[in-house]
Amino acid sequence: MAIIFPDIEPVIVAHLVDRLADIDDPIATDVRVGTIKLPPGSEASKEVIVTASYGTTLQHMVREASAVIEVYADDYETASELALLVGAIITQIPHDPIKRAIVTVGPVRTTEEPPREKRTLSVDFTVKGTDF
Repeated sequence: MAIIFPDIEPVIVAHLVDRLADIDDPIATDVRVGTIKLPPGSEASKEVIVTASYGTTLQHMVREASAVIEVYADDYETASELALLVGAIITQIPHDPIKRAIVTVGPVRTTEEPPREKRTLSVDFTVKGTDF
């Protein structure tokens, strides 16, 4: 019997898109969420980029995963507020196949080419696989 673990990047992206759409606040509007940053010159004013990977298998059908979530915005305040919001809503993701989500680091302010601001979060997940 083989155990297959899902691609969690689209699960994370869909969760962030859905939750941001539910929030009636200017910080949550017009946010592009994806797995690849738009090329220079075509950036969205607010962008959230998800990069996930798997780690150790904890037990039968349960595996650790982690994601780096990068938040880009045109100014300091927007980047900080959006990153804090993303950090709060990512922990609400637990449902099949993701059983747990914990922000372990961040948001951390990192440099980006001016005038963009960038924040980075590190999130650990516990993911359940399925029999194949």
